[in-house]
Amino acid sequence: MGVDLNHYNNRTIVQDLEDLRKSLGVEEWNLLGISYGTRLAQTYMRDYPEGLRSVVLD
Repeated sequence: MGVDLNHYNNRTIVQDLEDLRKSLGVEEWNLLGISYGTRLAQTYMRDYPEGLRSVVLD
């Protein structure tokens, strides 16, 4: 028994971000990626470019 950690990955986190954007009714948003967030932002940029207005990577 335990927690299945296979679902904790960049793709799943980015899918959650996209679901959040749609749930909030936001057409496009500005994304800021800092540290590990830069990796998530790059994945989001690749998978959901239509949901982005701007991106800042630090």
